[in-house]
Amino acid sequence: MMVAAVAYNQLTQQTKNRVDTLLLLNPDRDHWIDLIPEGTSATRKKMMIFMIAATWADRIKSDPDYTTDGTHNGNRPPNNPSASQNIGYDNLARHKYWHFVDLPFTQDNTPLPPVPTPNVRIQIEAFREVLASDKPDALKFYDLSWFLHLIGDAHQPLHCTTRIGATQREGDDGGNGVKLNSPGSQILG
Repeated sequence: MMVAAVAYNQLTQQTKNRVDTLLLLNPDRDHWIDLIPEGTSATRKKMMIFMIAATWADRIKSDPDYTTDGTHNGNRPPNNPSASQNIGYDNLARHKYWHFVDLPFTQDNTPLPPVPTPNVRIQIEAFREVLASDKPDALKFYDLSWFLHLIGDAHQPLHCTTRIGATQREGDDGGNGVKLNSPGSQILG
């Protein structure tokens, strides 16, 4: 949301008007409005809608109307064209693998696998193209919510890498496969 807030404040008024119009079309907009405190000014409400729209792609992860596609609990793309389809809100796949790009690295010389596609870099570019095109608004308001979210995700360090090793040849899923142990803490007197 913070990345979206910074972005919104950098937009020209003409662009703000355009994104505000696109977000009016979003089917989840009424739920977003419920999250905004009563008495919020109209100008601030528009910015908050923009910020909340940036969270939509994470919200669908727990929405029972959406399905997990792909392998590894949806974190790896399925081996079919649906992985990169861009058809708007008729698409009820969660596309978890769009949220990051697992650029592999190794510390033990384990061979590196190819970078899975599609991923956050590919999808940002695809959504950017649609938003700059003359495609219908019915696609653009879907792409805008994804675009806002993915820009924020691309700024998350663990959304950009995966560690490959002899015991994790397919990677640690951006740190999600790392187990942390806390030996406990002591209070010093």
